[in-house]
Amino acid sequence: MPTLNSTPTAVSLSGLTTGTWTTFTVSGLPAGTSGVILSFNQATSGGATDISVRKTGSTDTGYAPSPYAVASKCQSVKYVGVNSSGQFDLYVNGTLTNFSCYLVGYFGSEATFFTNANVVATTQPTTFTTYNMASVCPGATALFLIHSGRGVARQHGSSDAWYNAAGNTTNYTLVGCDGSQNFDFTAGTSGGASGSLYCIGYMTSGITWYSAAQTLAAIAANASLQNVPTVGSESSPVGFIYRMGVGQAALTLGGPTLNTTNYNPQMSPNGTSTASYEQLVAAGSPAQILLPSDGTNLQLYELGYFFNTSGGGSGGGSNDFGMLMMGAGG
Repeated sequence: MPTLNSTPTAVSLSGLTTGTWTTFTVSGLPAGTSGVILSFNQATSGGATDISVRKTGSTDTGYAPSPYAVASKCQSVKYVGVNSSGQFDLYVNGTLTNFSCYLVGYFGSEATFFTNANVVATTQPTTFTTYNMASVCPGATALFLIHSGRGVARQHGSSDAWYNAAGNTTNYTLVGCDGSQNFDFTAGTSGGASGSLYCIGYMTSGITWYSAAQTLAAIAANASLQNVPTVGSESSPVGFIYRMGVGQAALTLGGPTLNTTNYNPQMSPNGTSTASYEQLVAAGSPAQILLPSDGTNLQLYELGYFFNTSGGGSGGGSNDFGMLMMGAGG
C-alpha cells in the first residue's frame, strides 16, 4: 500500500496499475485529520492522465464521463477525505511516466468529507444558478465541489466569474458560501461540461473567503523567482487561495517545487482573461512564483485564506488545518 508522508516530497505514480483504484495511506499528520490536499504533477510531455480520488470506503466510481485531470507538463490540486486510518483511494488511467503526487496540506475538525459524494445537480447549468446546501452542509462557510469543464463556482452574491482554463478536466474546487450556505454555479456555454455537479465536503471554520476576489500586483514574465504578493490584512494566515489570469506559471516556496521548468501550459487559456485555475500556497515564508520570458505578465487575485482555530501555527493543532511548506498549483 503506497504511503504519503508529511515531508513534502514527491511520490512517483509510475508503478501503479492503471484503470483501477489504489489505496494510499498518509502518515505523520495530526490525529483527527479529516482530509488532505494533493497536488499531481505531470512533469514531461506524453499526453493527459485521468485521475479521480475518493475517501477509502466510498463506492463512488468517478466523477465525470471523461475525467481528464492532468495534461502534459501540468499540475492539478485535488481535495479528498481520509478514513479513520488516514486512507484515500486513487484512480489513474493514462500516461504515468514522470508523474508524481505531493501531499501539500490537511484538514482537521473544521472540515467534513462525505464518504460518497453528494449530487448537487445531475446536469450542469449554462447560466448562473443558486444552490442551497444548508441541509447537506450545516453551518458551512466553504464547500468542496467537483465539476467538469470550464465551470464557475462562486459565493452567492459575488460577481466573480473565474472560468477554468480547459474544457476536458474534472475540477476539484473549493468555494465560499454565504451565511445561508448558498453558492452559485454555471458551466458556461462551451468547454466540455458533462456529468453531474458534486459536493464532497465542507468547512465550518478555518477559512476566510472574500465575496469579491482581491486584485494583487501583476507578476512580470522574466524567468526569475518573485515573491507572491498578498492582500496584507489577513489574520494569522496558514495558506492562501489564488486565481491567476492569462499566463504560464509555477509556484514554489524557494525550497521544494512542483514544476519550475515546464510551467503550466493549461494556464494560458487562449487569451481568455477570465479563465484560470485555483492555486494554493502555504504561508510562513515568502511564496514565490516563476514565469517564463514569454512577454505575458500574470495578473494574480486572492480569493481567501486559511487560518487555524487553535493558534498552533502553520501546522495547526491536533484537529486543525495545516499546509506543508511548498506551493501547489492546478
